[in-house]
Amino acid sequence: MIWSWPLLMVLLLVLPLLGWASWRQSLKPTSQAAVLPSPSAMMGQIWVLQSVVALLGLLAWLGTNFTLSWGSHFGLNAWLLAALAVGVFLLLAWWEASRPVPADQQWRLALRKITAKNPWWVGTTLYAGLVEEFVYRGLLTGLLMIHLEWWAAALISAMAFGLAHLSGGRRAAASGVLFALSMQGLVWFSGGLAMAMMAHVVYDLMAAWLGHRQSQRA
Repeated sequence: MIWSWPLLMVLLLVLPLLGWASWRQSLKPTSQAAVLPSPSAMMGQIWVLQSVVALLGLLAWLGTNFTLSWGSHFGLNAWLLAALAVGVFLLLAWWEASRPVPADQQWRLALRKITAKNPWWVGTTLYAGLVEEFVYRGLLTGLLMIHLEWWAAALISAMAFGLAHLSGGRRAAASGVLFALSMQGLVWFSGGLAMAMMAHVVYDLMAAWLGHRQSQRA
């Protein structure tokens, strides 16, 4: 289990703290005067962070001989469940994108305009989604299940995932918890990570497109 400790520390402590710190920073009045970092700088930060998490995940996976199920049973029911999950969270994403953006957080509109039309941003988003399914639904929940009941492991993993997305606000964190639980359910229902990875990728692409459309209208 010693090989899994670095990953557990990052997912359960470091990333939630970073999400909290970023959220607190966005609430400061001075944030309205802040200059949005360049897209390349933000993409670089995401790639570095996600690559570190992915490497720690590989270390935990290979170092502990942890059994990880990649394949999924692509039956009709699994497809329907995936489509339902993606559809529900796309409705939430559309509702969130339709809400007025506070005057001191106009940088969110600028970010939406950048992310959806930049092919490198699309690749960055997809990379992050695949890594998240691997480490959260694949490894974190499984490692926690060694010592906890399945429902407790799933809940802790989902809460860690939501807190890591707190930089987007409290609603983003709450939505992240629910999204994580739905993806975890999809993993268990389909028997592997593949279906959840596909659903996560589709959701990220469509949510970015919806955010871009709403930012154009705004």
